[in-house]
Amino acid sequence: MGRYGINRNTVEEITEEDCIKMMLETTKIIEAKQDAKEVAIAFYDRAWVYTEMHEYDKAISDNTLAIQIAPEFASAYFNRGFSQWKMNQFDKALNDFNEALRFYSKNNGTLEEIEKTKNWIKEMKEEI
Repeated sequence: MGRYGINRNTVEEITEEDCIKMMLETTKIIEAKQDAKEVAIAFYDRAWVYTEMHEYDKAISDNTLAIQIAPEFASAYFNRGFSQWKMNQFDKALNDFNEALRFYSKNNGTLEEIEKTKNWIKEMKEEI
């Protein structure tokens, strides 16, 4: 793939092999269904891989599952909003960015997460 992606606050080159490996690892965690928090994070991580692969509908689906398990998972709202934005679902994206901001603020998100979300909300309002 040769692109760069953001993974847990680090910027690194993402290869197709990396995506396949992460997809297999996250799917294994999801199928084990042991710890709800781990499963939610695995859905979120797999959604991130789908986003890297430009499979936004699958990313939306996995982020939705992460949110169903962990309703205050701000990063899942943000990533789902990003995928919706890429699919021109601007109203849905704006709603998810607002939810992400609400939960980042409520759950002591980092200043960087809060500012990034505010910037996306501002950009979304300009596009609508």
